[in-house]
Amino acid sequence: NHRYFFENKTYTYADGLVLFSMLLTYQPKNIIEVGSGFSSSLMLDTNDLFLKNIVYYFFFPHLRNPYLMMSVPKQHLSFLQ
Repeated sequence: NHRYFFENKTYTYADGLVLFSMLLTYQPKNIIEVGSGFSSSLMLDTNDLFLKNIVYYFFFPHLRNPYLMMSVPKQHLSFLQ
């Protein structure tokens, strides 16, 4: 089960492929994201499947959709308020 899928109305093929490529190329250790949605889903899936959970995420505001947090190790996730 994946959180991200290309067939959505807000963060489709080009956006997803660019972000995916940037994550694989730069392999950041920390990411701060304002807002959360399909880009968050893509980053969490990429971290799980390709980056061996090396990325630590800071999300602001809280994730609005609990589906996005599916199987995210708690040591890799923080919420800023």
